[in-house]
Amino acid sequence: MRELLTKKLQMPSDVILGDMLLTLTENREAIIENYKGLITYQSDCIVIKGKHSTLSLTGKGLNIKYFTNEDMQVEGHIECIQYIN
Repeated sequence: MRELLTKKLQMPSDVILGDMLLTLTENREAIIENYKGLITYQSDCIVIKGKHSTLSLTGKGLNIKYFTNEDMQVEGHIECIQYIN
């Protein structure tokens, strides 16, 4: 129902459904919005829980530069991004 409403109103799914929004700058930086929590935080793997899925970032020298209740910024050499349902 919400997905249909999103299409009809032509609004972004992150606003209506609470989906995570991922913004990348090459393979150096990722900004993740609408996350629910942090599952794993290591220099080679960061796993983030969302409302509907889980996001896994793997690479080298990964570091969370900042985080708030709404978003976080991950820096480092990002090699792989995987969504896990």
